[in-house]
Amino acid sequence: MRTLLTITALQLFSRRRVILIATGSEVQLALACAQALEERQLRKDDDSILPKVDLTDVPLQLPEPEARFAGDMPATIYARGTNGLVYEQVILPVPNLTEEELLLLPYYTTLIPEVGCGDLDYLQMQDRISAESGGISASFSAKGKIDDVQDLEGYIVFNGKALARNRSELARLLRDVVMNARVSAFEAESGRSLMNLNHGLYSMAYALSAVVTGLARSAGWGAFGVLACVSVLTFVFAVLIAFSPVPKPVADEEHSDTSLPWALIVPAGVIVLLAFLSEQATEGWSALHLERAHNASPAQSALGPALLGLTMGIGRLCGQVVAQHMSERVVITWGAVVAAVGAIIAAYAPSLALAYIGFALLGTGLSVTVPMSFAWVGKHLPAKQRAYGISRLSVIGYAGFFMGPPIMGFVSEAAGLSASFTVIAVLMVIVPVVLVPLTARNAR
Repeated sequence: MRTLLTITALQLFSRRRVILIATGSEVQLALACAQALEERQLRKDDDSILPKVDLTDVPLQLPEPEARFAGDMPATIYARGTNGLVYEQVILPVPNLTEEELLLLPYYTTLIPEVGCGDLDYLQMQDRISAESGGISASFSAKGKIDDVQDLEGYIVFNGKALARNRSELARLLRDVVMNARVSAFEAESGRSLMNLNHGLYSMAYALSAVVTGLARSAGWGAFGVLACVSVLTFVFAVLIAFSPVPKPVADEEHSDTSLPWALIVPAGVIVLLAFLSEQATEGWSALHLERAHNASPAQSALGPALLGLTMGIGRLCGQVVAQHMSERVVITWGAVVAAVGAIIAAYAPSLALAYIGFALLGTGLSVTVPMSFAWVGKHLPAKQRAYGISRLSVIGYAGFFMGPPIMGFVSEAAGLSASFTVIAVLMVIVPVVLVPLTARNAR
């Protein structure tokens, strides 16, 4: 006979009775399972079979990742598993800031990844960041010293991440955002012609050395004594440079000579070459020209190269201001014209005073030609090619240093020093007539 078991359940929505019918064996099985479950729940397990962790399992020292110096960039690399990603930080100490400057720090750290860089506007820079990285950011951090937590030091931290294959691109990206070691790149980022400042300091140093050399000759010093002092100073500055903390530049192996815009670099390089040729030739032969043409004393003849260096220094420092209001093309054009006029005046001046004016005009015109040419090319080169292109421009331009004195010597031997300075004037006329228009056409 079948046993009927009725179970009534109240359903939540339908509120209907549900009748379940089971046989006697099924009821016995359910009761046995319930009893077995109860026994299992009441049984105490043997916890000795579980693994245990005690103090002996804790290392006495925290593990430190192995560091190695990156050969192609000034950075220390810690190799850790990151799923094919690289993370880079540039940490810079912050000097003492005023309260107003501290209030501006959040704006600075927020906006610096959002603005343009070099020859890229802010939209192009965003495209570059997206293509080469997983994003960059900047933040400010203040930390107390170990021995005095109340003595805080502030740091600006630039962060970036990218795929491992884009490690070099990320490093260059952060370098361009933070600071570019090369002057042309920093000019492009800041909009200021810092090339003029760099070359201006050189010209001032040259003017000072010319005056000191002239005074030494007037005091009876020979060539050995003057050159010995120059050698000692050169050695001292060489030691200072050797121990200066100059970062190692990032290598750009992927660029070849064929990828550079040579149509822009070559004419600009010839402008630099002619300017350096004129500058070096005048520095080396102006004093002798004054002595021969105007019977100047050693001290008086030294004023020729001194005026050249002084006016070049002043012109290059003033070029900082001029470059903010006039284009490179206009500045180079007028600089070359003024230099040509000065060379003619210096060559054929009937008096010593007028010759001084000629050398002053020559120095003023030459003062902006070289730095503005570097800045012009640097502005129109892509960020990845800028350092490579500037180095090629330098190779062309600095040849003028070696060509100037011998050319002046050959011409003066054949026709006199006045003819040599006339050659300089002709060379400087070539700059606005031929080279500047050619460079401008290829810079578009």
